[in-house]
Amino acid sequence: MNIFLLLIVIIAGAFGTYENCRKYQLSPVFVSALMGLMISTVFLIQNFKNPFLINAFFGATFIGMSSAKIFTRFHLALACLIFLILYIKLIPFLNGMGGALGFCAFISVALSYLTFKPFSLSSKH
Repeated sequence: MNIFLLLIVIIAGAFGTYENCRKYQLSPVFVSALMGLMISTVFLIQNFKNPFLINAFFGATFIGMSSAKIFTRFHLALACLIFLILYIKLIPFLNGMGGALGFCAFISVALSYLTFKPFSLSSKH
């Protein structure tokens, strides 16, 4: 599997969902589903049968569902890189288990966010 192609697919899924949610003020779930449907249709028309890439794209749309109010494009890019690593390393072991893509996306988003948002120990009075 070409890792560069996989990274491009992941970035396209995450940023496509994120930007469409921001620009058109649509539900993240709706945009994720629409993006997944569109890429599946394109791959079907092109007779490109690679479920590994299609699943990577759809899993990346979960990353793109992050709120633009607290999640920047930098966080999104970092989450894509983390998702790439998790997707390559974990998905083969989680094959057939429900929620594997969502789990990898959640871990990616959480690690990306927490990496650059230090915990504040001060209390507001």
